[in-house]
Amino acid sequence: MPQKRVRAAAASAGVPLLAGGGMVLLAVFLPLLAAAGVGHAGAAAAPTATVPVSVGVILDLATGLGKKSLLSLEMALEDVYAAHPDFATRVELHVRDSDRDVVTAASAALDLIRDEKVSAVIGPQSALQAEFVTYLANKTKVPVISFSATGDAAIQYHLPYFLRACVKDSFQASAIAAFVEAYGWKNVVVVYEDDNYGAGILPSITDALQDVEAHIIYRAAIPASSPDHHIDEELYKLMTMQTRVFIVHMLPGPASHFFARASAAGMMTEGYVWIVTDNIGIVLDVLPQHTVENMQGVVGFRPYVANSARIIDFMSRFDARFRAKYHQAHDVRMARPTVFQFWAYDVAWAVATAVEKVKRVGFSNIGFQTPQDVGKNLVNGLLASPVGPGILSSILEADFDGLAGRFRFVDRHMHVPIYEVVNVIGEKARGLGFWSPGSGLLRLLNSSTTQDQDKSIVTAGKILKPAIWPGDSTTVPKGWDFPVNAKILRIGVPVRHEFKVFVNVEANHNTNGSRVSGYSIDIFEAAVNKLPYALRYEYIPYDCANSYDQLISQVYYKKFDAAVGDVTIIANRSRYVDFTMPYTESGVSMLVLAKNDDETTMWIFLEPLTKDLWIATVVFIFFTGLVVWMIENPKNKKFQGSKWKQFSTAFYFAFSTLTFSHDYVGYQNGSFVHAMLRRLRFDERKIKVLSTLEEYAKALKAGSKNGGVSAIFDENPYLNSFIAQYGKEFQIVGPIDRTDGFGFVFPRGSPLVPDLSKAILNITEGCEGFQIQKKWFGDATPSPDYGSPDANTVRLSLRSFKGLFIVNGFALCVMLVINLPEFVRANCTELRNLNLQPARGSGEIASDSEPQQLQNNNAAPVEPLQIERETN
Repeated sequence: MPQKRVRAAAASAGVPLLAGGGMVLLAVFLPLLAAAGVGHAGAAAAPTATVPVSVGVILDLATGLGKKSLLSLEMALEDVYAAHPDFATRVELHVRDSDRDVVTAASAALDLIRDEKVSAVIGPQSALQAEFVTYLANKTKVPVISFSATGDAAIQYHLPYFLRACVKDSFQASAIAAFVEAYGWKNVVVVYEDDNYGAGILPSITDALQDVEAHIIYRAAIPASSPDHHIDEELYKLMTMQTRVFIVHMLPGPASHFFARASAAGMMTEGYVWIVTDNIGIVLDVLPQHTVENMQGVVGFRPYVANSARIIDFMSRFDARFRAKYHQAHDVRMARPTVFQFWAYDVAWAVATAVEKVKRVGFSNIGFQTPQDVGKNLVNGLLASPVGPGILSSILEADFDGLAGRFRFVDRHMHVPIYEVVNVIGEKARGLGFWSPGSGLLRLLNSSTTQDQDKSIVTAGKILKPAIWPGDSTTVPKGWDFPVNAKILRIGVPVRHEFKVFVNVEANHNTNGSRVSGYSIDIFEAAVNKLPYALRYEYIPYDCANSYDQLISQVYYKKFDAAVGDVTIIANRSRYVDFTMPYTESGVSMLVLAKNDDETTMWIFLEPLTKDLWIATVVFIFFTGLVVWMIENPKNKKFQGSKWKQFSTAFYFAFSTLTFSHDYVGYQNGSFVHAMLRRLRFDERKIKVLSTLEEYAKALKAGSKNGGVSAIFDENPYLNSFIAQYGKEFQIVGPIDRTDGFGFVFPRGSPLVPDLSKAILNITEGCEGFQIQKKWFGDATPSPDYGSPDANTVRLSLRSFKGLFIVNGFALCVMLVINLPEFVRANCTELRNLNLQPARGSGEIASDSEPQQLQNNNAAPVEPLQIERETN
């Protein structure tokens, strides 16, 4: 090795070595040695001397990651100098063990920078350790390059001398969110290590999940050193939740302990989804066998590294040297390198080439500070590196093909555009597909993508390979389940005293309970039977006290887990609860008594109007107003005054006379239709409450004149059930207003809603829905198609009001003929009186009011006072 030859030459010349095999005063003595010809024969053809450059290394040497990474650094330096024997510099590693402790790592960094006077530091191993080290490096201008500190907390602030030769944790957030979205999971739980590293990913993963309409419903923080009982308590808490999708963000050590406890708790079984972030995903192939057995079915993410001849050669050499060095023979899996070792290799190569570049541009004393520097550029007692800025700049400019792919810094960290999605099956992690920012989830990558990860091109379908889930299941988990020890769903059903065809609650004397049946109940139970999982529930009868809003409030306040019945979906209710897809038709219509077609259509006044009818109505309003004004103006003070007052009074009277119907109308007891009628300005005194189908028929047959009603407003499902029983004696007119039909009620965010909605859609579109409808309504049920032509529905046109307009027009003409002479005479008299009254001149005596006619109940009226006009 060149380093050994240099050290031998130094020893033969009597040059002392620093403690620990560190810095040698070669900057002073090597030129003299070279001039004196000290060295091996043939040295004249090679560089006369090489300059050692001290580089610090901070790793947790008791961990597999630390041991492997140190070996990778050493192999990289051997390879770079073998490939470039002409380099004038030689990197010498000064290794410190941080012993998995933040304080120890900080102390090691201080020792390396202050005592060893290193030109750069590789490490530390974790993001927690990097936080203090980076501040120290920033003050002393010594570059710190970490290949494993992926945590986002390490670079919350602008620290130019900290470089991350690995990916940030936040990079994978979008990939995980895309995976969650692909399977339709809406709620997840994040389990993270309770420190800055673990919490650092929360903002990015939260935002990414929200972008795909998924939500984190709980965050489980578990300290790295948690005892078994603490983890078990947290796992039990997770088991009591509905969500079964868990994202685990931990370092490999704590994660292994966590999954061992999860397996013992029975949470690595069918129905669970476990997703691990890249710090775990990277090492899935090298974890101990017993750990892998506890993680069967886990899905992980890791940066993708394309396989190549160079990778294969490195892995072969690495495996042999690692097992020889650490006697790792019992588990060959643990001797394999991972992407962390690839990154470490590339970092060492980049540092070696950077210091060589700095040496060649003129820093002859690189790696050594002369005694004259003492006392200069002190920052809190530490010397600032004179070559640090140059080395930093050179590393930032590095751009070469490394083991892990293209080595190039983007915003002071490695940019990895492609992630691999893997699945733990047996002893290894099997690839399911890939993810890239521009293409999303992919099954395969083409050759151009594997050769240049910055140019990812979609050439395959965006469907991942089938995964094997926990419990050796091939069925995609629903993502939720009923919690352990969960109570049976309490489903509220309305106790109806009318329209029992939808919900009928009867006492069951055999069980001292209730028997619930009806069209709504059959639809719900049919939908539940179509769910791919069992749903346990019980019906709880609830007296709504004339309002279904009270039933809905019980769901909102978590007194009921759901409500099943003939509950209408309206906007105001949707603010508090979620509804399934409607299982009935929508809309509010009007029920009227049917007679023969000609007579009926002529006298229906409450149907929505056609265009010609609106025009005729407006014309008659003006005509009626004119006649009323001619009649009332001479005698009624309300019709006198200014021209505008006369106009508005007359036409308001006419409009109210025509539009404010004096017919009585009815609605179903407890229905929201009452509020709709009030919104439409129906007179409250003309609105009647009806409860049963018999009351509907009786009131319509009696009519408004005999104590009944002229029309009944109700929702289409109720009117259809009425028509099914009473046939064509009555008819439906409308729709008058729109609604979304009947739906089942659940709390906001309930995962049951989308599943039941899909089941309802399958039922209503298929034969099963028709059979249920036929069971309860028979064959005479009107078509549920909204707005379709129906034999029982009509639309009002001008002809519908033909009789009304004829009668109204005739009456107006008669009144006009009778009152026209009186109106003309009255106006002529008023005009004559105004002409006889003299105008008041400017010189007359002013008064606060016009002269008034004096009246005396006991005397004859006197003439109005006359005031003569003065002349000038």
